[in-house]
Amino acid sequence: MLPAARLVAVALVAVAVVAVGVVTVVAVVVAAVAVTGVAIVVTIPALVVPVVVPVVVVMVTVVVMVVPVVVVARGVMVVVVVVERPEPAYLHDVHLV
Repeated sequence: MLPAARLVAVALVAVAVVAVGVVTVVAVVVAAVAVTGVAIVVTIPALVVPVVVPVVVVMVTVVVMVVPVVVVARGVMVVVVVVERPEPAYLHDVHLV
């Protein structure tokens, strides 16, 4: 998969994961209010887990997918620069006597 396509795929997954997290939080808040009436106390952990955990997972996934691409790209650049470096002038000025 091309790097751009890979990044788009990761972005779409990130949006989906965050959306699921938000829907989960809303559902938990509504349920907590309906059942206990003490929304704040009950939902603080419920707010943290569904939103923060997926965001961290997506961030780690992006790093794991992007870092190798950057490393390979820089490695290719270094190889190209080394290969394309011209020969020193003194190699062309040697005359056999």
